[in-house]
Order: sequence, then C-alpha cells, then structure tokens
Amino acid sequence: MPTLHLHHGKQALMAKFFSSRRMGRLAWSAIWLCSFLPLSVFFLPVQANQEQYWQQALQGKIHPGKTVWLKAGQTRFLGIYTPYRNKKHYGAAIILHDKDMHPDWAQVIHPLRTGLADHGWNTLSVQMPITQKNLSQIKELKAFYDKARQRIDAAIAFLSSKKQTPIFLIGYGQGSSMLLYYTLKNKDFFSAKNKAAVSRFIPVAGLVIISNQSLMIDKHPRNSAAIINQLYIPLLDIYGSYDLDAVVQSAPQRRAAGHRSMNPDYQQEIILHADHFFQRNQDALIKRIYAWMRKIIRKPKQ
Repeated sequence: MPTLHLHHGKQALMAKFFSSRRMGRLAWSAIWLCSFLPLSVFFLPVQANQEQYWQQALQGKIHPGKTVWLKAGQTRFLGIYTPYRNKKHYGAAIILHDKDMHPDWAQVIHPLRTGLADHGWNTLSVQMPITQKNLSQIKELKAFYDKARQRIDAAIAFLSSKKQTPIFLIGYGQGSSMLLYYTLKNKDFFSAKNKAAVSRFIPVAGLVIISNQSLMIDKHPRNSAAIINQLYIPLLDIYGSYDLDAVVQSAPQRRAAGHRSMNPDYQQEIILHADHFFQRNQDALIKRIYAWMRKIIRKPKQ
C-alpha cells in the first residue's frame, strides 16, 4: 500500500510543524502552504530511492539555473548551478539542504540559490544523501555523513575548476550538521589561524549554518558547540526566533562556543518571528547572509 505523502514527499514536514510548542502558529502555516497544492501531490507513492526520484522530478524543470552532474567516488549526484545575475560578481556559494529535501526545495533552498544569484553570487545547490533508515548506530551515522563529506568536496572541486572563488559553504538544518562534520574531518584547515601553513588548502572563505541542531556523531559525542569551539574561520550562525525547539534551545551553547574559540569572525544572528521554514522572512534571511559574506571578503587578509 502506498503511504500518504505531502508535496516534496515527506510526512516529516508536517511532523516538524506540529511537534513544536508553537503548534498553533505553525499549524496554520502548514494549512496555508497546503492550500496552494494540487490534490494529486498528496498521493505520491513511496519511492524505493527518494534521491533518484528527486533527480528525475527536477530534470528540465529548473529555472533559473541549470542541472549539473557531480561525482563523489562512484556516486553520481545532482547539483543546480545558478550564475550570478548582477552587475558585480562577489564569489560563489554551495548550498546544502535540510533532511529529506532536494536542491530546489521551495522553502529556504530555492530562495537562497536564486536570491544570492540576484546579488552577485554564483550558487551551487547540491543534492545531499537521503536515507529512509533511522540511523541510530554510530557506524551508520558516520558512513552517512562521510557520503555528505565526499559530496561537499566534489562541489568545491566543481566551483574551483571554474575559478569560482571565494567560496562560502551554506548548510540548512541537517545540511548545517553535515557542514560541521565536514570541518571536523578537515580540522587542520578549518581550525588553523594560519591557513597558508596547512598541508591541504581548501578554497573556502566562510561558513553559514542555518537552523542548526546539535550534532551527535562520535563515540564520545561531540555536539555542534564542541565543533564550533575549535573553528577559526568566518562563521555565521543564523536561526529564527520561532525555529524548532532544538535549534533555539542550543543557540546559547553555540554562541558561547563561538566566543570561547576566540574566532573574531563568529557571528550569531536571530531573525525575529521566523519559523524553521522562514515563511515571510526569506528575504530577510537572504539579505543577512549576503551582507555578511560581502563583509567577510572585504576584510583585509590576516
């Protein structure tokens, strides 16, 4: 029997809305969103390979931008490349979506990839790994996040081959956890005060984490704050005041870690009245991000 699914395939979307203590406001947001959808999208069958399904669904339907195929190991995966659409070009941004989404998701991801392009940034929105399993074992979690790490490397290589620098990495939700895991596995670079002295140079000018929840991935669990505490690279930590409880409640720990790291370019910002999907606040989100990235690239090199 097929399972009842919402548009863009996930019951988790509604679960996030209704699980919050702010259920009333978010529930009405969900009802408002669903009112714009045709009835057929509520009866999508379960896909054996959700990622493959997204790839097929997006082919030929991307505007603006174009689909590109990247490779991580033996895995071929989808990206959406959108050239800048502004008189001035500032750099490039790689965008990592939240759990169970795709690289042109209507909330946050599509507005980011197109909005940043409108303000002078080439964007590459990447299909991140999707799993239908409940990953509870440390070995499974690390294998899943290692796949994400390989895709981030492939995305950086793609932009570097096109001389698209400086590069910023932007992760939303689970994508932000994947981004922090990436820094953990490349800590010689991301924790170094003198980037020129490390053996592996990564052409990344800064990181943006949106709606980050705590990341538990190691035998001795390291949450997001513990990773942030080790970073010495420009980092914007941004979330909504009505975000998921786990995001809001962990924000003070992330902020304290950023200050302990003595990272002069750690910055945490909150967007008032914004929920996890930044409904009616997506323009504010985009503006905060591109303004911060411009500020970082204008700073003199240390």
